[in-house]
Amino acid sequence: MKLSVDIGNGYVKAVNEAGATLHFPTVIRENKELRDFGNGRLKYSAKINGKDYYFGNMAISKRGARNWGTNNDLADDTGKYVALCGHLLSVGNENDIYLFLGIPYVQYMRQADSETRLTSLKGKVYETTTDEGTTKTKVSSVSICPQGIGAYFYNIADMNGIPRSGAKNLMKALVIDVGYGTIDVVAFDGEDGSFVLVHDNSFSMEEQGIYNVVMNMRDAIKGTGLDFKVDDIEKALQKDGKLEYIDGTFDLKPYEDKELELLAREIYKKLKVDLKDDLILYNNVYLTGGGANKLYPFLKKIIPSLQLQEDYIFCNCKGYLALANS
Repeated sequence: MKLSVDIGNGYVKAVNEAGATLHFPTVIRENKELRDFGNGRLKYSAKINGKDYYFGNMAISKRGARNWGTNNDLADDTGKYVALCGHLLSVGNENDIYLFLGIPYVQYMRQADSETRLTSLKGKVYETTTDEGTTKTKVSSVSICPQGIGAYFYNIADMNGIPRSGAKNLMKALVIDVGYGTIDVVAFDGEDGSFVLVHDNSFSMEEQGIYNVVMNMRDAIKGTGLDFKVDDIEKALQKDGKLEYIDGTFDLKPYEDKELELLAREIYKKLKVDLKDDLILYNNVYLTGGGANKLYPFLKKIIPSLQLQEDYIFCNCKGYLALANS
């Protein structure tokens, strides 16, 4: 089974060849509790190779924290996420996983020491048990891709590698991937069906993602005398932007809009500095990633040609499969 897993500092996205998807926070916590009490609606809990873990929203509810991006946890936690995704997205009796793994562009470029750890997933065997049963999967191969390249290939080919209509006009493109921890800008050039990733026009803005937006919001709100937790602000923003607390309801939207507008300006300033005269050469500019939908109206005011990437949550995952099948 070909399995595409996109692991960001904020969220894990995954898709199998049939198009089934998973999306959950990049949070894991070992389960050392003797008994769980709840209605089972929070996802996920699993036993992997004999150890019990909480993932995603379940891990957050158990006070787990995001730490996937730290070097010490990179390889170990990556395997657990792959095991869970392989288990939940397994098709029939297929036990072999041909893994296409997406990671933030900045981590992809720093693979001098991490590539061995990541590709060491090859040959790993995971026995995973959830309420849905037990599967034993083996990672038969590993291909690593920088986030952003998936969105690019999503636009020029479907998951079976068949070129989309007008694909030749999209070979030169700029992808802005708004993640939880970083903003990745990945540039591509090409003609006659060929392409190349232009590293000189690609970069990452570390600690400038949606997490930074939420942190700045929290700091600004502190000026009103209220000290909300980051997780609580995040959850409220995923719904209607209203945070219920002991004294009533707090409207987060004005604070969010202000921070998104500032972020849009920072991105454009960085684009002008790094790409210089090349910026005006890209008429295909796409905004993707978990924060794309909210940032789009602010960045669109500055970059009129900007397009909101179709399927901006899962396009990277699906694009990795398009690349694999091209």
